[in-house]
Amino acid sequence: IGFQPLLHLDRQFLPDDTYYTLSISRNIAAGLGPTTDGVIPTSGFQPLIALLQVPAFWFSNDPWWPVVWTIAISGLFGIINVGLLGRVLVQSGARPVTVLLAAIFAATAPAVLGNSLNGLETSLAATIGMMAALVAGGLARDTRPGRLILLGALCGLALLARIDTAFLVLLIGLLALS
Repeated sequence: IGFQPLLHLDRQFLPDDTYYTLSISRNIAAGLGPTTDGVIPTSGFQPLIALLQVPAFWFSNDPWWPVVWTIAISGLFGIINVGLLGRVLVQSGARPVTVLLAAIFAATAPAVLGNSLNGLETSLAATIGMMAALVAGGLARDTRPGRLILLGALCGLALLARIDTAFLVLLIGLLALS
């Protein structure tokens, strides 16, 4: 899907917020800091996806390249999410056919595809959140410092990816304390 003409992808998947974040990323890349207009600072964005978009402005002068980069990043995290879903299901004891059907559904459902190609933080936050949940789920078997440091780093990245992951981080923290 990601290899369709860019204008089609734009009409189909990219909301205005994608371009809002891209304008912030463009200004960060230019050394102006987090601002949409190059003058007034803003805090109304998810910082991790903006930071992942910044290199697109360094590597090309093509005005559409950052949009392509952003769709590719979102799509990549969407693909990772399908694999993580499969891993969660395998760890929960699901039968192989269930894992396969769930992965096919996750890879082809229109709502999931829309989130995976919208150029926003959605698929990135889901990836980091699922990774944190998987690591937290293994705390009953392994509480070595390295695992706890990894879990802390993932929780921090989850908050940078999307602030409403704070609820997941809170649940993980309560699990870690129990």
